[in-house]
Amino acid sequence: MRLDDEPDYPRGFLLATSIVTPPGTFEPGPVLPNFWIHPWTSIDVAREGKLLVVVIGVCVPTFEPPIEGVPKYLLGRLQQKDDALLEALSDFAGRYAVIFGSVGHLKIVNDATSMRSVFYAPERGIVASHALLVEESLGEQIVRSKLPVQHGFPGNRTPFSRTKVLTPNTYLDLARSCVVRFWPSRSVPEADVDDAAARVIEQVTRSIRVAAQGHNLRLALTAGLDSRVLLAMVLHTGVSVETYTYGTKSDTAVDRAFARDLAKQADVPHAMIPNPGNGPGLQHRLARAHYLPHHVNVVQGLMEWFPGHESFAVTGNLLEIGRRFYAKLERLGASAPIDAESMAALHRRKMRASANRRIAAFGDESWTHVAKDAFRRYVVDTDYEQTLGLIDPFDLFYWEHRMGTWHGPAMNERDFYAEAFIPFNSRRIFELMLGLNAADREAGTIFYRMIQMTAPELLKLPINPKVWPESSAH
Repeated sequence: MRLDDEPDYPRGFLLATSIVTPPGTFEPGPVLPNFWIHPWTSIDVAREGKLLVVVIGVCVPTFEPPIEGVPKYLLGRLQQKDDALLEALSDFAGRYAVIFGSVGHLKIVNDATSMRSVFYAPERGIVASHALLVEESLGEQIVRSKLPVQHGFPGNRTPFSRTKVLTPNTYLDLARSCVVRFWPSRSVPEADVDDAAARVIEQVTRSIRVAAQGHNLRLALTAGLDSRVLLAMVLHTGVSVETYTYGTKSDTAVDRAFARDLAKQADVPHAMIPNPGNGPGLQHRLARAHYLPHHVNVVQGLMEWFPGHESFAVTGNLLEIGRRFYAKLERLGASAPIDAESMAALHRRKMRASANRRIAAFGDESWTHVAKDAFRRYVVDTDYEQTLGLIDPFDLFYWEHRMGTWHGPAMNERDFYAEAFIPFNSRRIFELMLGLNAADREAGTIFYRMIQMTAPELLKLPINPKVWPESSAH
């Protein structure tokens, strides 16, 4: 891709309650005033009378029979009440945001884990796909925080004091300038491994087949369990797919060697993505698009390898929600994240040594003060206390904070080369996983069972071997 073709805020959107100046590459969006979108942004609309639904990104049903169109289906639910639309979204997968309501009273919600990030300026009526885009729309001086962070900023804050990020299981009411929690409203029902596995397979199969209609699917492959589950699901659907692996350093050597052999066993095309490095123009645009880099150094190589920006990059991310991410720390005595103090402590305990050194240089006491204050605001903004007693707080904190405030913004890197699609990203699917007993969840039993039920031959090769090929260990 030529330098002058590199996009600014790719797949982005900007919505305001008053006139704003959009980026030069943006064009007017449909239906709404003061609504702007990047030319690559996938968008679909349904409207009847004063009510409307705007779907941004990839939002696919996980159920049968087929529906005529996602916005029209959701509009029908909205005509009943807001809660009916929000409940219906539990049965959709993908990476998306949904604007709903009426022109005078709009609300916005995103996918189950906020992988399609939504940033907003409280009380200023500005919402956008990127934090810096909100700041630029606000005008005046932009001040960036120097707070050392890893895996997300504390609470729902961003590097910018005027801009927050919308976290999962809540929606933003623009007219009232407030965030409203809508899930969980009850305890997660208990589930059986075999039944849950069968139901997840059915739902994921549906979402992949819908997404594959008219799109090129390419799947990131590693030696880990999550990408093995995803590969099994894709093979089970029978859709055409190509796989790829990226990386150049020693920490990805096993993944690179293993993925090649796994793809060969599965009889699917596989590619090792080159790493030509990013030119200064692309590097500048990447820095504007996100503040939490994930695989930034290989974006140029992925842009050159993917056949077009309309392709789908299919990932197995988020399955860690189904396991017990903080189980080891819990056994070591970590306090459940139910208030600002325990949240700040848990957030820091999962940071690497390098991040803790930066915090020490910043000042431990100062960092803790900022983090606790941010989490206090987060608890209030998201009505976090409403969740207590309904779901394990360790699970919810991983889901809503670790994923929603770190992994979601990092997903913006993928927008430069493909439409990111996560077939497991459905609230209903996560409910099934969270309903399993603790031992099965920690062991990932449901994931092994899903592979056994769909593509058992994929288990002939080990999960996450220390070396590969194994003969090289001798």
